[in-house]
Amino acid sequence: MQEMNDNKELLKLNNKANQENTFQQFKTLVKKEFFTHKKTILMPVYIQGGLYAGIILICIFALFRGELAVETTNFDLILGDLLPTNSLFWFLGFANVLFLWLLFLICYNSLDNCMVNDDYKHKCTLFHNSLPVSMMNKVLAKLFTLLTSTILVYSGLVLMNILIQMVIIKLVFENVSNQEIFSYTFLGMIQGLIIYITSLIAIFSLGWFFSALYKERTGTKAILTIGILIAFSIITARLFGLFQQLKDFGNWIMRIFWPMFPNNILDNEIQILILEMWLKIFNGEMIVRIAITVLLFAVGTFIINKREII
Repeated sequence: MQEMNDNKELLKLNNKANQENTFQQFKTLVKKEFFTHKKTILMPVYIQGGLYAGIILICIFALFRGELAVETTNFDLILGDLLPTNSLFWFLGFANVLFLWLLFLICYNSLDNCMVNDDYKHKCTLFHNSLPVSMMNKVLAKLFTLLTSTILVYSGLVLMNILIQMVIIKLVFENVSNQEIFSYTFLGMIQGLIIYITSLIAIFSLGWFFSALYKERTGTKAILTIGILIAFSIITARLFGLFQQLKDFGNWIMRIFWPMFPNNILDNEIQILILEMWLKIFNGEMIVRIAITVLLFAVGTFIINKREII
């Protein structure tokens, strides 16, 4: 009886050690992916830092020449006729998210392909596959690094931009309340982040899928594949008189991956704008976007995991 208890205890300890070992392996793989692709992952940070450094140098140069004088002024006198104050602060938060979304699309356009296929391109897959780590762990570490780096770096840069801009607004404009700045700017930021982070990850899921499908010339083959599908769909729709339905479907697909900017930003009713944005977030298109994203990542991960050489 005592021997059976000892065996059970040993089995528990062994399972715990294996779990800890797997977790440690995964953590090491994530660190390896981050440091391998650190320049690409942090490229938006470098660009943003360079932009701020350039602005600071210009301000210092203008200050020494006596061309820069910081004076407080009335917010309504400068910008009050453009939009209501609350709408402007909401727009400030949302616009920061949109600007960085475009920057991340440019900087991260090949990150998923590099993570999936760089080992193959650099002829070091045999060495990596000889390591005592499961293929699934390696693939999941790549995916985890891609998703977490996108979310954390993107959100961090947006937050930093908004905080800097709010400090400048408080220094320059004398009649702006903290409640107006914080509540509406952060609300615009949160709504924008939910919409554009999910959009960014959806686009990356498409890149992940094609990177899994094609080891070489991924971008060219992906564009060619999409082009053939579009051409086939147009020809079929023309033959069966379904062109308008195809056009509507194409617009719907575009909204899934490429969310539209709110078209009623000039509306004086900020509460209506905020409500419409929440309705855009919690609608069927968002559910479909998440479902397509999960499906593309899952299929891509399955394909990569089944490769003989990753």
